[in-house]
Amino acid sequence: MSTESSSKTEITSSNIPEWARRLAWLGPPPLFEGEDAAAYDERLARIARALKPADIFEEIWARDIADLDWEVSRLRRLQASLMTSAAYEGLQKVLEPLLEPYPQQVDLARAWAARDKAAIKRVDERPSRWLASPWTQSWPTLSAPISTNSSALSE
Repeated sequence: MSTESSSKTEITSSNIPEWARRLAWLGPPPLFEGEDAAAYDERLARIARALKPADIFEEIWARDIADLDWEVSRLRRLQASLMTSAAYEGLQKVLEPLLEPYPQQVDLARAWAARDKAAIKRVDERPSRWLASPWTQSWPTLSAPISTNSSALSE
């Protein structure tokens, strides 16, 4: 059970499900501040109901599955956030050889990242004209800033 659960009752209370009492000895869930304790509890409950742990090893296994599944979801959210936050840098690198003045590249990339409709339309229209450009042979990808920042995910 989560320490941040909305329930403030004792773990021995009769309104706590049996699976929760049995898994409580494994300690609090591995949640970061701001993560949804109720969502974690629900995930653990569903896993425990599906596995129906019969002994201590299966209880540990159920908890490990829940914790690892939670971590995978967290890492996917972080990766999506990183990609979203760095995508404009990749777009700016793509625009460098195609737009002369540097401020235009920066402004267009930032407007695109802010989901400005005019900027999105301008970027979406450009590729067909840019594909014929000799610059396209050396285009960096939109993922270039991701590879630069990917060490943050592994730390």
